[in-house]
Amino acid sequence: GGIFGSPDSKDVILEREVLNQNITGSVLFLGDSKYDYKAALAAKMDFVFLSGWTEVKEWEDFCTANDLDNVTSIMDLPI
Repeated sequence: GGIFGSPDSKDVILEREVLNQNITGSVLFLGDSKYDYKAALAAKMDFVFLSGWTEVKEWEDFCTANDLDNVTSIMDLPI
């Protein structure tokens, strides 16, 4: 499943799902936007930036500035 930010924001969705214990333990949030990163930070989740899916211009600078790991797609994640 995925977390899509409409009509509730991702922040609200993540908070609700953690409180309902639908998200537990260590979590890796995969996202392609600055907003995804901010939502992961607020929820205290690890984050990997998906550069192949992004519309963020200069995403490389964003990842460097925030010390973010990035992959082109989920297929590039180590198993």
